[in-house]
Amino acid sequence: MALTLLLGAGTGLTACSDDSSDDQETTTASSSTTGSSSAAPSGSGTPDSPAPESGDAPEGDAPAPQGDGDADQAATPVDPATAILGPDDAPAGFSVSDPGQAQQQDMAETQQVLDALTVTPPECKAVLQERMAVGDAAAAGVSTVTYSDGGQQAIVVGAGASGTNQPDDQCSNLTAEGDMGGLPVSIISKAEDVPVNLDGVENVRGIRSTVTTDIAGQKNAVNQTTITGTVNGNDFSVTGMGEVSQDVLLGLAQTQADRLRG
Repeated sequence: MALTLLLGAGTGLTACSDDSSDDQETTTASSSTTGSSSAAPSGSGTPDSPAPESGDAPEGDAPAPQGDGDADQAATPVDPATAILGPDDAPAGFSVSDPGQAQQQDMAETQQVLDALTVTPPECKAVLQERMAVGDAAAAGVSTVTYSDGGQQAIVVGAGASGTNQPDDQCSNLTAEGDMGGLPVSIISKAEDVPVNLDGVENVRGIRSTVTTDIAGQKNAVNQTTITGTVNGNDFSVTGMGEVSQDVLLGLAQTQADRLRG
């Protein structure tokens, strides 16, 4: 799993920083006006009628309140650590799993594979090494939950402050070749955008990647689909490993977006 996440669409989570608070407030403020398609004029009355004196209650039709109720609610900050999906949100056939030691072992094996391979484009080897190096720091800045079906399918959901959880296209398409234990090894990673529609979400994007491994003529392809977006100053991602239905991923993504909206 770690190898596919690393070589796939490059959607590894990045660590939050304390400097992101100002950006988060700006993003939240701007998002509070999104979707108010029929906002009333800010001034009261009409151009032909005088404005009411300060403190006097206007007669007749009252001016529309400033802002939009839904938008004001969207501006309320939400902590991703409390808004992240939980056990009750697991899709049918899935349950929460702890990647823990297995993930660490995967990363160690991935490092050995990278050391033995020649990557094309060559600069991508350093990019992959950097993604591995920031993995532990990312976990401290982004809240995540992992679902597994106990077999070859897994789903990872992440949420963090704006700017921490967006796809990185760098080196999403590459090849790696080499020799391991006397066996020729070839790895090809390809990624493409897929259409995604979510309600009330900014920066929505869907990416489907395929990592094909060829060891001495024995080929194995692993698919990964990632959906990302921004809601109320927070980024989120939903990544499905294996043949997880895109409808399942969309459902989780919409639920996560609604939680982040508050």
